[in-house]
Amino acid sequence: MSTLNRMNELNSEAMRASNEGRKDDALFKLVQASRMAKALVLPVQEAVIRNNMGIVHQAAGDLNEARSCFRLAGRLAREYVPGDHPVLKAIDGNLEKLEAAIRDQAA
Repeated sequence: MSTLNRMNELNSEAMRASNEGRKDDALFKLVQASRMAKALVLPVQEAVIRNNMGIVHQAAGDLNEARSCFRLAGRLAREYVPGDHPVLKAIDGNLEKLEAAIRDQAA
């Protein structure tokens, strides 16, 4: 199996693990996938993986970690895709929803 295919498989497995409530397994797989994306110099895929890390952290209630992941994902994506790109829109949307949830929690 190619590294690219394995990276995509890890990303999918991680999101399944997260949906099953296995946060640690999900994050472990996402870290592996992120390292592969970085090694292959695939910044947009790395941004998608970092976004997924944010989703996992948010689902687990780790809001500050989620915010960091979404911000990093946005920075990575902005360097390589236009502002109207679906990946960037998804990342920005996730960050906006998280920020709103944090504001609501503080109120």
